[in-house]
Amino acid sequence: MARTCTARANSQLLVSLANTVDLASGGATVAFNPTLLSISWASGTGVDQCNTVFSGTESLATASTFTIDMYGNDSALDGVGVAVANTKIKLILFRNTTAAGTDAKFVLGGSGAASAFNTIFDGSDDAEFGPISAGGVFMVALPSAAGAAVAATTNQYLKVYNSGAATGTFEFLVVGVQ
Repeated sequence: MARTCTARANSQLLVSLANTVDLASGGATVAFNPTLLSISWASGTGVDQCNTVFSGTESLATASTFTIDMYGNDSALDGVGVAVANTKIKLILFRNTTAAGTDAKFVLGGSGAASAFNTIFDGSDDAEFGPISAGGVFMVALPSAAGAAVAATTNQYLKVYNSGAATGTFEFLVVGVQ
C-alpha cells in the first residue's frame, strides 16, 4: 500500500468583553467564523496537498539553541519511519509546553546562519519571531502549491533559542512536501 498523508488545521476564536457601570451592564462578543480558519491538505504535492509530517518534543536550557531541520537531512523520520527530504513546508506548529509561570521564552529564526530556513521570514537569515512564553503557540499554514521553499544546505534550519531564565519544553509539528 502506498503511503499517504493528509492534514487539517482548525482554529476557533471567541472573545467576550463585558463592563458593568453602576446598575447598567453591556458587552460585546466577537467570533471568527471557524470555516475561515480551517485548512485541509490531501495527499500529494500541489495546492492544498502534503506528503510528509514529522514532529518532536524537546527540552531546552536557558541561553541554549535547538535546530529543527526543515529539509530532513539530519535523519528526520516521518510518523511511519520514512526519511524526510522536504522541498516545501505547508504547516509549522510550535507550542511552548513549559508550565505556566516558568520563565522559558522561545525565539524562532535563523540566528544569522547562512543555512537558515528563512522563507517565512521574507528571506532574512537574521529575522526572528518571539519570544513565545509558556503556553504560547506559533503557527504558519501555507496551503499554496509553492508552500515555503526548503533547500538542503542553503535554506534548511529553523533555530529555537531559549531567551528565558529557566529550562523549558516545547513541541513542534512540520507538514511538508518532498
